[in-house]
Parts: sequence; structure tokens; C-alpha cells
Amino acid sequence: MCGILAYFSNNNITNLHTFIDKLKLLYHRGQDNVGISYLYEGKLQSISSTTFEELYEKTKNIKSKSILGHTKYTTSGKKNNSVNQPVLSSNKFGDYCLVFNGNIPIDKYVSSNIYSNDTTMIIDFLNIYSEKYKSWKELLEYFLEHFSRAYNIIIQTNDSIYILKDRFGVRPLTYTHISKSNTFTFSSESCVFEKNDYITEIDAGSLHGLNKYGLKELINFPNLFEKHCLFEYIYFLKNDSLFQDTKINTYRKNIGELMANRDKKYFDELKLHFSNEEFIVCGVPNTGNNYAFSYAENIGIPFENYILKNSEVSRTFILSTNEERNKYANVKYLFDKKIKGKNVILIDDSIVRGITLKNLLRNLKEFGVNKIYVIIASPPINNTCIYGIDIPTKEELVINNINEKNLSIYLGCEKIRYLDLELLNDALPDYNNKCTMCLKTSANLEW
Repeated sequence: MCGILAYFSNNNITNLHTFIDKLKLLYHRGQDNVGISYLYEGKLQSISSTTFEELYEKTKNIKSKSILGHTKYTTSGKKNNSVNQPVLSSNKFGDYCLVFNGNIPIDKYVSSNIYSNDTTMIIDFLNIYSEKYKSWKELLEYFLEHFSRAYNIIIQTNDSIYILKDRFGVRPLTYTHISKSNTFTFSSESCVFEKNDYITEIDAGSLHGLNKYGLKELINFPNLFEKHCLFEYIYFLKNDSLFQDTKINTYRKNIGELMANRDKKYFDELKLHFSNEEFIVCGVPNTGNNYAFSYAENIGIPFENYILKNSEVSRTFILSTNEERNKYANVKYLFDKKIKGKNVILIDDSIVRGITLKNLLRNLKEFGVNKIYVIIASPPINNTCIYGIDIPTKEELVINNINEKNLSIYLGCEKIRYLDLELLNDALPDYNNKCTMCLKTSANLEW
């Protein structure tokens, strides 16, 4: 997944701290490492760190007109074998820095296991094959032909930036242009931009070149079909982001409404049966709240923000081990005392391994919640992903170990209900262009 950010201006040199402020807005896309590269006195420099504080300290009083940024989420190879980005390297065309997000399955492109991560494979490809081509344009056109998915890549040279997106358009990539200063900002997520900024999405299968003369589309492969990651809509993207002309807040609002209309009769009857008990809707923060507001409004049960996220704990899904996930899941949420004695309809975005949700439900019951009904705003996640989400095996997915009928007993709730696939179809106008690999029951069904 990862977060990538790029800044290039012909007229406006910016402070690196201003750039890092925007990069922090992508931290939810990768927490393993952060890094930047920048052009300074005609040379490319690269810095990586485990903390933003260290990054700020190392870049005091430095300004540049060409900057790349990266927040790392390790999906290819183990953490100790992964490569921090931006990567500074050189080939026939000179020095360059590179950032990318997504995941390119190594075993689809090399016959032997010679790479421990896809970043190294990309860098080797660009360095070795540069000898066969006359320009970055020709080299990157071949890269787009050779590697089908899934990636957004930005390459920074001493005088240019190149932006390429895989032919299936799996992950979002957007940019803004301020014409007055001839300044461009590219981001893997549009949440970094201001509300009034005009946002343009990069097309699948395209290569753009950017230099002092402006931005030019160099290549645009014709696509028979695109496959945008469905999990981006469900979970990864911030609520104020955009992907394929779909506003994420609108998508999540629609899903909440569709689920509420589906469940209204059930909870109306339940409220009559337990007439002396109080029902409320709560979301699992942060993403669950995006669905819960709409769900509560349409089902006629009040939303209460009684579950708060501990600001010192980041996303547990993208942690590396179950030991880490269990450790942080127990301290991830804080509860308002007003939740005690209530019947809670709990809305969450998805269940993958079930570790965080199981801990949350146990803690809620211990805190004094009466009954819990879980509504999941996605279909069951039951298959692996090899294109940028850390789901390496089917065995680790809770739905593959415990059937849906017994899942409520395992998690500790009265009832659990997933989003119906047909409702997902209703919420996305171009549903057929979404990658639903993680929802398939067979690993052979890639899309």
C-alpha cells in the first residue's frame, strides 16, 4: 500500500518541513518507515527515518523545488529485508530517486528467488535495462509493458520527475497544479490537498513527464478493463479522499444507508422485544464511524460517539505479527462511561484476522455493555492479496477458520452480519472495474 508524495515547482522553492507536514497526512498508509529525497545544490539527497521527528530534525532550514516522500507499509518480503524509500540509485541516465506504492509479485517475473523484496527488483530492472534504451521514456514504456500490476511509481532526476501507473489502475494516484507558480503536487491519496484544490487522477497505464516546461503525458496504454482495489474504498482511504471519481465519504454514507434499510425490520422488532433496554449505534473508529453516522440516521437509532481511539495507537491491521496486533488491540480504544448498560449496534469496516474486534468486544463486555450486534461494512475477506495488502495466507483469515454461523460466538457478540455483495454493487457505479480478489473463495479467481 504505502503513501507516496511528490512536489515539483519551476518557480516556488518550498521548505522541506512544509512538505513533511503533508507527508504526515499519509501516515495511515504506512507506519514502518518514513523518508524523503530532494534536490539540493544540483544533487539528489535521500533521508529515511522511523519517526517524523527525526525527519524534521535532519531537514532544518532546507528548501527545494523537487521533493519525494514515502511512508512505508511492508508487503513484499520481511521487514528486515525490505528497502526504505525513497531509494537513491543511478543508471545509464544518471542519478535518480524512486518511490512506489503497491506490490509487484516477484514470482511472476523472475524464475528463481533472487529478490527478497520487489523494490530491489524494480531498481535492478531500471539499472540493467537502461543500457538498452535511449531515454527514460523508452525505458519506462517497457517497464509498463513488462510489469502488469500493481504500482504507482514516481522517479526523480536532477531536472525532471516521471510518474507511472500500472495498466490496471489498482491504487489511487492524484495531483494538483497551481498555475501561478507552475507547481505540481502528486499524492497516493487526495486527502493531502486543500478543499478548493482542483484534483486530477492519473490514468491507468499512463506515463507522465514533468520538468521546467510543464507536465506532459508521454504514454497512455489502451486498457480493456481496469481493476481498482476495493479495499481502498472499504478501509484504507481517508474519508475525505477521492478514487476514480468516487468520493469516499459519499460511498461510505451510501453503504451505511443500504445496510440500515436492510436491517431496519430486524432491529425494530428487537427494540419491541427489549422495550426496556436502550439501543445505540457506535462505530469502530476511525473508519467505522464513517458508516455508522449514516446507518444510525437511516435506521432511526441514535449514534453515540462512546468508543474513542487511543491517539497513541496507530492502525493495527498493518502491524507485522499477531503478537503486535494483540498487544495494541487491547489498548487501542477508550470507552465513555455512558456506554455501560446499553445495547450497542457496532459498525466496523471489515474483519480480516478478527484480532482487534475480538479484543474490543471482550473489553466492551468487561466495561459493562449489555448486548452487542456487529455490522460489517464489507463482505467476508476470505482470500489472499498479492497486490499491496498484507494478507499472505488464507489460513490467517478468521472467516476461513470459523464459519459465519459460529463467528458471533467466537467474537463474543449476539449477532454479526456482513455487507451483502449486491449492496456493494449498488454503491459503486463501476463495480465491475473493482478488484475483488480478497472476496473470492478460490485463489484462482484473480479478479
